[in-house]
Amino acid sequence: MSPAPQPSAARRAESPGELAQGGDRFHEPRREDCPWCGSTRLRTRLRTPDLVQHKPGTFVVDECHDCAHAFQNPRLTAEGLAFYHHDFHEGQPALDGFAERLLAARGSARRHRSAARAMLPTDCAFGALLGKWWMSYGQPRHLHLMPLRNLLAELEVLGCAVVTTDRREPHTPYDIAGALALGLARVLPAPDVPWRAVPPTVFRRRLRTALVGAATPLVATATALDHALAPLLRRTRFSNAYRIIARRTPSRA
Repeated sequence: MSPAPQPSAARRAESPGELAQGGDRFHEPRREDCPWCGSTRLRTRLRTPDLVQHKPGTFVVDECHDCAHAFQNPRLTAEGLAFYHHDFHEGQPALDGFAERLLAARGSARRHRSAARAMLPTDCAFGALLGKWWMSYGQPRHLHLMPLRNLLAELEVLGCAVVTTDRREPHTPYDIAGALALGLARVLPAPDVPWRAVPPTVFRRRLRTALVGAATPLVATATALDHALAPLLRRTRFSNAYRIIARRTPSRA
């Protein structure tokens, strides 16, 4: 863990204006059916605040009883995505973009060319074990968790031949350390971020810095444990990612 950098004056001045317009514009209406199969048999899988940036809001991930597709519901609007992605850097938006394109393709004749994607499995045992502390949930920035079987079936419908699937090599050992880091961030004094109305005092800033330093060895130990267990976990349902390599099959005349 590292101390959060202090926000710039411009960013601190910008954030209150964004929040003053209200949070309703950040969410689409809640949908009553699954975006993948259309079933109305949904259950709430997760309800969580923003555990990474601690921006305001509560976010829900629903799961379909019929096809097991999991999705943010209500999902963020374009304004919401811009607000919650601001000040945050990661590779997952590209995966969510792929999921969105695949969902759009279900209602069209569009076909995908060769593709290799690493995705987050809905059945990863870490999701059930750690709940909202599973880093891969990534709320509110992750919009979809797609079951492997759904994606394989859809690629076939789209005219793609699956070359290979892999749930071992894509596993990234960070689940235990990530959960610990999220938990520590939740109990430590709040960082100095522009979306908080009152900045922390000098004392609280220094206290946070000292506590983050004291907690760093704990996270390092958890990271070592993640890596030590990785050769075993990647062979089980604790594997936290899967990769599919597929190519478009030539159309027959």
